[in-house]
Amino acid sequence: MLCTIRPLPRGRKALTLGRELSTTCSGCRGSAPANNFHPHCRNHLLLAVLGASTASTWRNIVENAQSIWQTAAILIARLIFTVVFVMAVSFKFMDMGATAGYIAAAGFPFPLFLAWCAAILEVLLAIAFLTGALFVPAALAAAVYVIFLGFSFHGPARWAGNQAEFGFFVDHFVFLAGLLFAAVHGPGRVLAVKWASWPNRV
Repeated sequence: MLCTIRPLPRGRKALTLGRELSTTCSGCRGSAPANNFHPHCRNHLLLAVLGASTASTWRNIVENAQSIWQTAAILIARLIFTVVFVMAVSFKFMDMGATAGYIAAAGFPFPLFLAWCAAILEVLLAIAFLTGALFVPAALAAAVYVIFLGFSFHGPARWAGNQAEFGFFVDHFVFLAGLLFAAVHGPGRVLAVKWASWPNRV
């Protein structure tokens, strides 16, 4: 009478063929010594062990591939955020007077002072996104900053005079969505400076 082979529990590792047979082969367990089972049963169990090992290997390959892809995506996103703020602050430094005039035209007082404040903030944000340091508070601060810019300089009051302003306004919310996702998922585990006092994600 041949034994009935039960599938190996998920995650179990076959230490020795005899031990696994004694726990998975119900027919042999009561009629044969631990290492003296029907050849047919040993063959079936060996195939079961190999099948479980192959499935585990493929699962590890898929998980590693996903991890590599996710790491690359996070690094690319951080680089995009960095480049955007570096470009923004570069334009300000090239002509701070023009930036101040743009701020004054929007109705804000102390335009030159605010222009310098915006430039300093954008430098700090670029550093945070590039290094991953204080990433979550930086992403949240950038989200608030982007909302402020969208309503202050491209808000509904400007849409009637220039329909392109509506497009600029919507673009800010697309950027906002990316920043919120960044705050939730964090800077990743690669090329990111860790700060013990701040969590890596929301």
